Amino acid sequence: MKIKKLLALGLAAVMLTTGAAACGNGEGRDTASNAAGESDKAKTETSAKAETDAKAETNADAKAGTDASESPVDEESSAKAGNAGGASYNVDWEDTAEINVVLIAPGPVPSGLQEVEDAINEITEDEIDTHVHLEMLEMGNYIQQLSLKMSSSEQVDLVMTFPGGSATFAAMQNQGQLMDITQLLADYAQPVLDTVGEYIKATTVEGKIYGVPVWRDFSTSIYAVMRTDVLEDLGLTEQAEKMTCLGDFEKILEAVKNSEKWSRLTGVAPAAGNGTIAYMSGGFMGLESNTPVYVDNLGTELLLADASGNDTQIRLVAETQDYKKLYEFTNGWYEKGYVYKDSATSQDTGYDLVKADKCFGMLINGELGIKAQSDAACQMPMTCVKLMSLPISTGTCTMFAWAIPTTSKYPEAAATFMSMMYTSPEINNLLAWGIEGRDYVLEDGIANFPDGNADVPYHSSDFIAGNQFLVTPWAGQDPDIRQQSADAMEQATVSAYLGFTCNTDAIMTELSALNNVVAEYGKQINSGVAGPSVLDEYIAKLKSSGADKVVEEYQNQLNAWLENN
Repeated sequence: MKIKKLLALGLAAVMLTTGAAACGNGEGRDTASNAAGESDKAKTETSAKAETDAKAETNADAKAGTDASESPVDEESSAKAGNAGGASYNVDWEDTAEINVVLIAPGPVPSGLQEVEDAINEITEDEIDTHVHLEMLEMGNYIQQLSLKMSSSEQVDLVMTFPGGSATFAAMQNQGQLMDITQLLADYAQPVLDTVGEYIKATTVEGKIYGVPVWRDFSTSIYAVMRTDVLEDLGLTEQAEKMTCLGDFEKILEAVKNSEKWSRLTGVAPAAGNGTIAYMSGGFMGLESNTPVYVDNLGTELLLADASGNDTQIRLVAETQDYKKLYEFTNGWYEKGYVYKDSATSQDTGYDLVKADKCFGMLINGELGIKAQSDAACQMPMTCVKLMSLPISTGTCTMFAWAIPTTSKYPEAAATFMSMMYTSPEINNLLAWGIEGRDYVLEDGIANFPDGNADVPYHSSDFIAGNQFLVTPWAGQDPDIRQQSADAMEQATVSAYLGFTCNTDAIMTELSALNNVVAEYGKQINSGVAGPSVLDEYIAKLKSSGADKVVEEYQNQLNAWLENN
């Protein structure tokens, strides 16, 4: 898999953004556009493929992406990058399309969302004759709110899937909520396909494409994220930085709880507001030693298989010894007072609870650059220690994906806007960081809060945009973080089952029943709140709801897939 060639589109545009910022970041969009226009002018005069439509001048800033990155990008990749933000869009609708876009708010819904929407529409109304309505739902109640929208057939033209419950890509596709967009992408968003390359396999079911992974660093890891001030005050910084397993983390939690000054803080909070403390898709951390177990969850919370492919047997997660041991470990933390007491019911994210001075830290699935993200979200310095790297899998790629629901009124416009999300640095920076000058400023190609004041109307995360590689790095990240991410992806372990997706038509009834069981028990078990007998009750209820039939169907289809791959 030629990762670097697939990443060329994102890296080329990042270099453009950084270069323009260094030349005069105070001018915002106009500065970048002018700088790009100058570099593209000579090339346009001699190019047989130059844009000649009326929008060429408006789109000039992103066309310069290939010029700005000639050294590290080959000609084939440069041809792809030439579409970044400067594509000739296939706008074949007569009236302005009004599309509704639903996405995740990593924290509280920003008060400045409307101004970000307005800035996006200044671009989209001119370039693709589309008005975009942005609706952000808080991460803690995203599953519930999105489920209500889908069940009521509310118009949603573009939606971000979420790694949990009925909002996962697999669950939404299985329930028939996502549109087959194979032809739509070919007709209206070919640059999206060019960008993600072979990873489109993750969102392809029986030859049909139902979504597109957010183009980000798929080489994720599990991190312990902790308040730096607490570690420094207790003299625990060096000990924390040397952690390799959950047992090491427990010693830090014990020290915090037993300290006179910091005992008011609860040790760990559920990172995503979904109750989960330590269980992460993709693997099990070592408990008392650095002995991680790598798995592939096959796009569902319920099942797993050995990611190496050495053991191809599919198992119910809740029945595995690794899950039971982790559950007992987490339950022990809860009994000792290390776990936030309302984890099973609260919708607050770990970042929210740390920021509110209620918790010390969390365990979180993240990528390179997580420190800058955590510092910004918690509004204080955080120490991030990697405990385990996870394999790239179908589930990793579909953790956050963009899809067009069957309730879309303007699927063509949604696909066209998706194309902009994967190719336009300006759109990506607006979605991630908001309005330049108000929500962030650029300093030597790095974004930061104005005057260090984090209390801005809008601030999100780079993973919610279409193309993380087009988002300007945030303060605390290395200027070349995007290249580091590209290198990490190239070197990462890849699951033996990347591209496998189960056709669940024959088990829809069982999956629906199992999702209800997960909704009933998942939070209290994954938070460690529930006692040991509850896990047995949970497994029994999964069994009575058809878990064995689901395992059998997945196994049969995986066996057939392995024979053909």
